[in-house]
Amino acid sequence: MWADQPDTWAVIRHPEPHQSAFWKALLVCGHFADVVTDVHWKPEDGPTYPTTQRLEEMRAEEADLDSWHERLLAADWPRPAPFRECYMCSVVQKLVAYEPVGWVAPRPKPIKLPTPKSPSRESLEARLKKLEAETDELREQLKKLDE
Repeated sequence: MWADQPDTWAVIRHPEPHQSAFWKALLVCGHFADVVTDVHWKPEDGPTYPTTQRLEEMRAEEADLDSWHERLLAADWPRPAPFRECYMCSVVQKLVAYEPVGWVAPRPKPIKLPTPKSPSRESLEARLKKLEAETDELREQLKKLDE
C-alpha cells in the first residue's frame, strides 16, 4: 500500500530497467527477512554504497524519513543494510505487563513532621476559663435579644 502513492513511485522508480536480487537473511532474533541487493552482489563483497552525489541528494530530502531510514542515511546507506528491524518480532511480541524497576534517583527519605507538643494542664485550664467566660457573655447577649 505504501508504494501505491504516485509521489512514492516517483522517488523509487528508476528511469531505466534494472534488476535486484532478494536474499533471505537470518536475523539475530532467529527470524528471516528479505534484503535487496544488486544482482551480481555476493555476501563476501560486503555492503555497497551510493555515490557521494546521491548521498547528498538523499540528505537534502531527509525531512520525511522515519528513524530506521535516518539510521541508514547516517551510515551512508549501505546495501544491504547491516542492521534490520524484525517485523515478525514487532507483531508477535506485544507488551503485556509493566513491572516497576525502582527509583531512578535514590528514594527520598520521608519528612518527619514535628509532633505537636501537648499543652500543659495549666494552659488548658486557662483556655477553658477564657472560653467559659466568652460563653457566659454570649448567653447574656442572647437574653437581652429575647427581652
